[in-house]
Amino acid sequence: MKYINLILPVMFLSFLALVGCENEPPVIERLEASIYKPLDNEIIEPSDTVEVFCKADDPDYRSSIWEPDVMTGDASLDYSWETLDGGVFLDFQAFPNYEAYRYWEAPVDTGSYRIACTVIDNDGATDSDTLTIEVIEE
Repeated sequence: MKYINLILPVMFLSFLALVGCENEPPVIERLEASIYKPLDNEIIEPSDTVEVFCKADDPDYRSSIWEPDVMTGDASLDYSWETLDGGVFLDFQAFPNYEAYRYWEAPVDTGSYRIACTVIDNDGATDSDTLTIEVIEE
């Protein structure tokens, strides 16, 4: 009887290790840019400051007392931002210690500029997306 009491928990833990315990990668749901101008002028011009935002979710990070905020995303994720074609990220963030929002300054030249965001969960799984911003002279 002693061995059965020991074997059953070991078998159960082995079963859990084989099924259902895989880390699911995070999912980027939305990557967007916004600029604070009157509604009739939402054009991004050279040197404008643009807020970029990544809404992502980690399917593995759930509890009965914590759910991700609709606007700010999942706090269990790290965010890595990169400008691919120009422009710079400003040193200040919209929300300190929260990387889902960044401010990007458009280059002085018009054109298409790409910004990439990669989200990383606590177990190292990732998801990436790229946003294209058109900078035009009005």
